[in-house]
Amino acid sequence: MKKKLLFSVIASLLNTSAYAEDLELDDVTVKSSGFERKDTETTYTSEIHTAKQIEASGASTLYDYLAQQSSLNLLSNIGNKATPSINLRGYGSENGYQNVAITVDGQRLNNIDMQPALLAGIPLSNIERIEISKGSGSVRFGDGATAGAIQIYTKTKTGVTASTSWGNYGQQNHYLSAGISEDKIDLSMNLAHDSHDGFSKRDASGHKDTFDSNTQNVKVRIKPTQTFRVLAEATSSRNDIRYVNSLSKAVFNADPRTANGTYTHQSFDTDQWQLGAEWDISEQFQLRATHYNEDKFSEFISATPSTANSIYKGNELALKFQSEHVNVLGGYQNFD
Repeated sequence: MKKKLLFSVIASLLNTSAYAEDLELDDVTVKSSGFERKDTETTYTSEIHTAKQIEASGASTLYDYLAQQSSLNLLSNIGNKATPSINLRGYGSENGYQNVAITVDGQRLNNIDMQPALLAGIPLSNIERIEISKGSGSVRFGDGATAGAIQIYTKTKTGVTASTSWGNYGQQNHYLSAGISEDKIDLSMNLAHDSHDGFSKRDASGHKDTFDSNTQNVKVRIKPTQTFRVLAEATSSRNDIRYVNSLSKAVFNADPRTANGTYTHQSFDTDQWQLGAEWDISEQFQLRATHYNEDKFSEFISATPSTANSIYKGNELALKFQSEHVNVLGGYQNFD
């Protein structure tokens, strides 16, 4: 029996090697360094998620996709999946998100008040690509990127797409997008809705731990010449959240849906836009300049309401040189 088993293993290995010679894998391109390169040519670890992979996953929100399909460890932030806690490379779930830089089409989402970034304002169906860079691959993103960087790129849409789904506890996800792509202009718009009716019982005021998010986005790229492009993008997101309160272990074991007092009620809105231009000076040189702006407003609605309003502005100027043997990127970034 031992001899037969050994022969079987060797035969299987020989067959596997023969098939491996014919196996071809698609090239994976990374962009975090500012240049498009194959992942096999970089000195840092990257994780790429394409629109095709996102669609095949069956996830309905960005939170669900990253939690289920990526190497990130995500937890809802005191019950709020709209602004989750992100743990990358062992920095912890409590404040690990403060060491992860998150950008959408180059626009930074990190908050100066040390709160997690608003991921609910990024419709999953509008994402073309997610790149998670670790180690030295996140150096270019500066402050807040010690653990790594998450770069999200949205789609340039053509045609019309609509999707809708319902689930338990009143879960709803609706998405509508439309766009055109011509020689001189690319224009796309989308609307997204995500909500649920709550999982716990009604509180003392008669409300449940509901969640409601509505996002609108428009993106335009004007191409007056083959070497010059103007880009503009704007996103508006409105979020209404009710948080469950803490429960003792005995109460939780008896009924985890128990309402303890009145749920904390928060309204969280954000309006962001960016305007930039790209100029291909020559085959080797490219110049890019972009201005970013975001206005965030948070309100905790109670007998003694509290509000917070923050405005973030950023600028980026980059000059890139590419040749067969040398790639150089230099420039200036700020985030106030």
